[in-house]
Amino acid sequence: YNHKYKTFFYFLKRLKTFLPFSENLINPEFIPTKQLILFDVLRKYFPQHNLIISDFSSLPEAIQGLNAPLVQTRLSGMTIPCSTYLVKQGYFDIMFPTDFQNLKDLYRKVCLQSGETKLIKIYAHRKFLEQWGDTKATKTISGENPMLDWFENVKFLITQ
Repeated sequence: YNHKYKTFFYFLKRLKTFLPFSENLINPEFIPTKQLILFDVLRKYFPQHNLIISDFSSLPEAIQGLNAPLVQTRLSGMTIPCSTYLVKQGYFDIMFPTDFQNLKDLYRKVCLQSGETKLIKIYAHRKFLEQWGDTKATKTISGENPMLDWFENVKFLITQ
């Protein structure tokens, strides 16, 4: 069963190289449909909500494509990235980055009524923590602050 699909997708990948103008074909695009579902639920059942969302805005070693995921597994204690999302379920982590500007635009279109205004702000992780967090409490003995320095690829979306 799994081998049949693996062979089929390998065939499609090879076929693409023989197509005329194959270099003009676009890269895959991954559509964040779960974001739309979440915002539909918020609009329908929680119209007076405020929201804080945090996620990775980019992921190293993601597969090819727009908003493409990072696919990885662990083997003998090592993390191994993969080049496809077509992997055996349960053995791999598949993590999608969030395009926060797209998220903000989608939120505005789904959750706000015509003429309604709401503050919707995107923060880099560091800026969010500097404004809202206790950064003195997260310093290490050596003076480093991992909460500020280690998560450059994380953002927040806040609505008020």
